[in-house]
Amino acid sequence: MAQRKKFARIRLLAASLALVACIHLPCRARADFGDIRNVFSGTAWTLQEGDFVVGIIGPMTFGLVDQFTLTTHPILDLLLIPNVNLKWKFFDNDKVALALDIAYIQSFLDTELTDIPGSLSPYMILSVPIKDVAALTFRAGYVLELSPNSHGLTYGAEVSWLVTAADLISVGVSGQYHPRGRGADVPTVTATYTHAWDSIRLSVGIAVGSFLTRVGDNAEDVFDVPVYPIIDVWWLL
Repeated sequence: MAQRKKFARIRLLAASLALVACIHLPCRARADFGDIRNVFSGTAWTLQEGDFVVGIIGPMTFGLVDQFTLTTHPILDLLLIPNVNLKWKFFDNDKVALALDIAYIQSFLDTELTDIPGSLSPYMILSVPIKDVAALTFRAGYVLELSPNSHGLTYGAEVSWLVTAADLISVGVSGQYHPRGRGADVPTVTATYTHAWDSIRLSVGIAVGSFLTRVGDNAEDVFDVPVYPIIDVWWLL
């Protein structure tokens, strides 16, 4: 139980940064988003080859080639929590885009523990563009919690809408289900607004769910926070 709560706190940090990451940047430096297919975070679309995105709080994202995007959270890496996310867009036409995403994260903060908590999750992403200004995205896949092992399912859905060429609104829900473990987690609902200035993007929003937070050294000091703010500034380099 103590290890699960500890990893839940680690997952809170990762999830918080990941939520901040979902502010949806376009691919080359420009004053607007241009097309909904330029929204790569949280969708099946990827960065163009050579693109590099970095935020104050959020992750670093690299366009390895047009079909492969690599993401990592430097803050977590510095905290001895290696993490990587690789997205492969293998199908894309005017009506639908499909991608395979593989996410890995594991904590080595406490080397005295026999179990080293972490997770590995391959999942599919389907994005449907609507007249170049909106998109529906659906995610579903498998999640393996590491050491001790636990098998489950991960799911999510998101709506993205370009209100204007420089203003993006997105609303999404995500969660996990472990049939032989803790059952269904409390889903997390997020809502973000992003404005574009040339290569700079500012996003603000809110996440509603169940976020475990520690304020002391004891298990009794862990409590649930129902609401979490989202804010970050990004650059496309």
